[in-house]
Amino acid sequence: MKLSSIEALNPDVDVNDPEGSQGESKLKKLISWLTYSWEGPHLLSQTLKLEWRFVMIRWLGIVIIAPGLFLFNLSPNQLIGAYIVLGIAFIYNLFLQYMLAKRSKMLISGYLVIVLDALLNIAMIIVAGGFESPFYFIVYTVTVSAAMRYGYGPVLVMAMLFVFSDVIEGLFYRQFLGAAFFLRSSWLILTAIIAAYLHEEAQSAKEALEEKLNQSNALNKELEAFSYSVSHDLRAPLRSIDGFSQALLEDYHDELDDDGKDYLERVRAASQRMAQLIDDLLDLSRVTRSNLHKETIDLSEIAHSIVDSLKEAKNQRKIDIKIREGVVAYGDSRLLRVILENLLSNAWKFTQKKPNAKIEFGIEQHEGEEVYFVKDNGDGFSMDYVDKLFGAFQRLHSMNEFEGNGIGLATVQRIINRHGGRVWAYGEPGNGATFYFTLSN
Repeated sequence: MKLSSIEALNPDVDVNDPEGSQGESKLKKLISWLTYSWEGPHLLSQTLKLEWRFVMIRWLGIVIIAPGLFLFNLSPNQLIGAYIVLGIAFIYNLFLQYMLAKRSKMLISGYLVIVLDALLNIAMIIVAGGFESPFYFIVYTVTVSAAMRYGYGPVLVMAMLFVFSDVIEGLFYRQFLGAAFFLRSSWLILTAIIAAYLHEEAQSAKEALEEKLNQSNALNKELEAFSYSVSHDLRAPLRSIDGFSQALLEDYHDELDDDGKDYLERVRAASQRMAQLIDDLLDLSRVTRSNLHKETIDLSEIAHSIVDSLKEAKNQRKIDIKIREGVVAYGDSRLLRVILENLLSNAWKFTQKKPNAKIEFGIEQHEGEEVYFVKDNGDGFSMDYVDKLFGAFQRLHSMNEFEGNGIGLATVQRIINRHGGRVWAYGEPGNGATFYFTLSN
């Protein structure tokens, strides 16, 4: 098909624009034209977009078949008939492209397209030798493609047109119908019904998925609204409680006895802890909702930077830290850093009572899968409670033993789930713990 034909249907494609930036401009025009040729007008429904693509495939077929008809052993009459059919197909394609671009509403039901498709294919079958020729099997392909586009009604009309044409040929040219007619007609109608049923099931599944996505989007919006409310409406009272408690301690320090000062310190500590819990909840929420920007990440480099930060914050500790070099992964760099920050910080925290503390980060192969791990020889945990490890606000140690809100491992699990991986752990009281995780390729 010439560029001018597409240009007439698509005003956005300007093929007569001056050269401008030479090669780059021409390449953009070519890409724009090819995209439009395959995708069609932007406002077409998915069904009509498929119809547009069938038209483009038919153009390709016309271009390939037209010069090659002489290679077939066709009689002069058959050859003339074949070119007449190709001419009809050419005109039909132009008509259909115009209708799709300018009058697409008239084609939504599918009946007009299906009837015209059926008549064109009937003409092709007659030229090729009739309904008892091997070429008849093309009607099954045409019927299935029609069913997958338009469903029961149109495809049954198409099947009945094929059967009716077969009857006319049988009665007036072959002088009989025979068992072969009943067999192929039965199979054709059965094929139409099965294909239409599959189309309906696919449509139902698509609609169910769209409904779930809409519900998920609505839930995410509610979660965003809740997060905003938590961030602004709950923090303000907590800041007031903490601030006024601090003011009481400073302004009335001499008038308060030791019990009064202790009570106010407890109020301040509780309000600060509540503020930290809110921050942790918001972080957990953001992990679930944030978009993933995947790339190849050097996890070893991230681990080194995290450990350096931990050493700066608590430089009095001496820990034997081993980080395997060259460990890479494919994922969101910001979220993968959150994983390692939580796991390495936990290892740092739970080894604080060990004089010979050891922490290791590395990778190993397990059944052909790359498994990353963070290992320590710290306080460990009992495997009886392993199911509680990754729950939000689940703690296996008291606040007096180790600080924290119990949100870190829940965050780790959600990030890894979003990357299509798994996380699990092994531990032994007093002998440390090892946390393993995988990421999708």
